[in-house]
Amino acid sequence: MSKNLKEWLEAHNKRIYDLQYITLPNQEKVHVTELEDRSVTIEQKKDWRMNSYAGQELIKKLNDEALFDTIEYFLNNVGRCQYPATTYEESLINVVVPELVKRLKEELNKDKNKNYIDFENGSRVEWVEAEGVRGKGFYIGVDLAADDKE
Repeated sequence: MSKNLKEWLEAHNKRIYDLQYITLPNQEKVHVTELEDRSVTIEQKKDWRMNSYAGQELIKKLNDEALFDTIEYFLNNVGRCQYPATTYEESLINVVVPELVKRLKEELNKDKNKNYIDFENGSRVEWVEAEGVRGKGFYIGVDLAADDKE
């Protein structure tokens, strides 16, 4: 990479980084990277102010409940397509993602003591609840190759 391109890229990344601050209710500013992954609750984020740069990075920091709440909020605020959906984007937004969210929420709420989901192809998603600095978080491990082990 040429020196000019490298300098431009570093400057561009710094500009983006500098836009990723969240303003808390007390007007304190916190950079989104300072937050622990999967630690932010609905209650915490409801009074925060941020731009799209910070909001995009915040997704990784949300706990499961806050993530589902955010997905449902986004889905309720996107344009509706004509029936039936005619593009992949329309299908994802209006059909696939809402169904996925519904099924995941049902599965997660089915048995609070259960810490896994088994899929028909033999794959399994497991999670472990752990205490974090800002409360409880879920760490999910996925065995995508379970169907190749036969």
